[in-house]
Amino acid sequence: MQQHLMQMQPMMAGYYPSNVTSDHIQQYLDENKSLILKIVESQNSGKLSECAENQARLQRNLMYLAAIADSQPQPPSVHSQGEAGVFHDFGRGKPEIGSGEGRGGSSGDGGETLYLKSSDDGN
Repeated sequence: MQQHLMQMQPMMAGYYPSNVTSDHIQQYLDENKSLILKIVESQNSGKLSECAENQARLQRNLMYLAAIADSQPQPPSVHSQGEAGVFHDFGRGKPEIGSGEGRGGSSGDGGETLYLKSSDDGN
């Protein structure tokens, strides 16, 4: 089955990504896992030609999977939805959860020590 996938890959590259199934992807992922294990084994046993062959097959599989991923519609980004403004005031703490100014909150390293004000705190 894996040999069949590799032989079909160049023919499918032009039109198959739009008809891809999760089973098809899983077959490639399983084959890639097997190839990685074979690569490690061949490296450890000094079989460099076998290692190179498996690395080439792995690279072809990864490139094919990347082509499939690139052909998929991308979800809208946060910036395009207008939600980026939510983070504009981030870092400007409120006095209740802000810096320790007036309470000995300096850490001496240029950063601030933050304190959480409790309801029974007199400040």
